[in-house]
Amino acid sequence: MADIDSLKANVKRLKLEIKRAKKDLKEAKDNEAVNVYFHDKTNLQIVQEICENLVGERGETVNACMDHLKGVYINIYDYVEGDYEQTCFSLQDLKKRCIKRGYFKLDRAKNEHLKALLKKLFF
Repeated sequence: MADIDSLKANVKRLKLEIKRAKKDLKEAKDNEAVNVYFHDKTNLQIVQEICENLVGERGETVNACMDHLKGVYINIYDYVEGDYEQTCFSLQDLKKRCIKRGYFKLDRAKNEHLKALLKKLFF
């Protein structure tokens, strides 16, 4: 009986290790994509590019771009990976997409010039 309990404990431990490894791999891929995308760009350039990619227009200022982005919602993982087809036009659609795709870490989004894509989601 002790052998079975020991095997179960090992299986449980291995499953946790696999889960952590998958999470670490996903984070590494996301970090690489974000670093490539935003390397050597100013905040204005980044916001203008986000604006152009999602609404087809570039504002002259950050505030102008933010005005263009009102009512446009996209999961940040989708945006960073270039999947602009997943743009949502309601918070409900964005919530569903985030549940399916995952949530981008808030501190990373703020540190990596992705503030323009942040929306408050209330559940």
